Amino acid sequence: MDFLLYHIMVDKLQNVKGTRDIIFEEAEKFIHIIDTARRISKFYGYSEAILPTLEYYELFAKKSGYEINKRMYVFEDLSKRKIALRPELTPSVARVFINKLQQLPKPLRISYFANVFRYDEPQKARYREFWQAGFEHLGSQSVLADIEIVNMCYDIFSALGIEKVQLKVGHMGLIKELLKIGGVRDLELPYFLYLIDKKNFDELKRKISSYEKGLEVYEILLNLSNLKGDNIMDEAKKYLKYEPLLKHLENFYIFISYLNSINLKNYSIDLSFARGIEYYTGVIYEYYVPNLNVSVGGGGRYDLLIEYYGGFHTPATGCALGIDRIALIQNIKVNYQKILCIIYSLNINEKLIQFLFKIVSELKEVNCIVNIDTTNHSLKEALSEASKKKANYFLIIGEKELRKNVVIVRDMLTKNQYEVDLSKLKEWFLNNVRSRI
Repeated sequence: MDFLLYHIMVDKLQNVKGTRDIIFEEAEKFIHIIDTARRISKFYGYSEAILPTLEYYELFAKKSGYEINKRMYVFEDLSKRKIALRPELTPSVARVFINKLQQLPKPLRISYFANVFRYDEPQKARYREFWQAGFEHLGSQSVLADIEIVNMCYDIFSALGIEKVQLKVGHMGLIKELLKIGGVRDLELPYFLYLIDKKNFDELKRKISSYEKGLEVYEILLNLSNLKGDNIMDEAKKYLKYEPLLKHLENFYIFISYLNSINLKNYSIDLSFARGIEYYTGVIYEYYVPNLNVSVGGGGRYDLLIEYYGGFHTPATGCALGIDRIALIQNIKVNYQKILCIIYSLNINEKLIQFLFKIVSELKEVNCIVNIDTTNHSLKEALSEASKKKANYFLIIGEKELRKNVVIVRDMLTKNQYEVDLSKLKEWFLNNVRSRI
């Protein structure tokens, strides 16, 4: 084969940069995280939506924020329509709500578990295709809706065995109001929010200093970023002298008091904290865990998004958890059944196949993983392969076993071998496998 052609073919077999294959045990961990989030959110009354991977570019272009707008995968379809791979799902939920769900009793609780796409620079815990578990609470302006989602996510972390989750909280309405006081116009807000989100205060100062009250606003943000300890809210009043800012602070104080009411102690307040998504209007937050330098989830209140898209005024709040990042946490408890049984059959015929699948059915009822040996290996070779696969039990059937209605069960750990009546196979596994689960 031509050398250049070979390298072209090999290159085409590689993953697209920023994507990866999630296989075997890692895939099981992903499924376990999703199943846990799905189960917990159902207890809270959330119903699942499966939404399109492709959306019109305009759905995300104006309200998803400066960085997401830059990072979207965008292309024209054959009809010259501008299409995007979804970079997030909240706008998609807003779209389906307006088109199909607006007349339903409020509030609506919607969940989703899906992959999203952003053209980020790949690094640990950051991919160009990644997975989210999301929860949207539509139609309530009560702070209880925000607290419900925060508490539900803590329940999900707890069910996964993840401890010491830290919550960072802030208020996007306060940040936006402050920027507007400084003279920043609506169209310019996304870029300034991006700078604040990235804590790029040098660039922020340079950009905002040209506005009439820009340096004053910059100093306020800088002072807010330095606030620490238990008296942050009282200290913040010294800097937030404008009435609209004090109103946002008052609303934020209610949220904090509710957090305290549910005995949520592991949180920190950062009043200079902004998330890069532009549609947030109120409380915002992110979850962190020890030894991982990126958030594992975040969300907040977005009371104007649905109205912006043309729907009725519908206050809303939501959160998305990063499944890829949660999967990096080492102590996640995956409770999948790990008892592997391999069935080896000699001299296959119609009667033996029928007998074989009766065994499969019995083993499924006791939650064993069952592999039928489909090779032409000898018994010795099959046992060797079963050992490589770390099988727990190796079952042998042939004409003799068929006539006696029995199965030979070999314990791969102890090397002991048992002749078990098919009618008692389920009972035998229940008695002998329990200690290994």
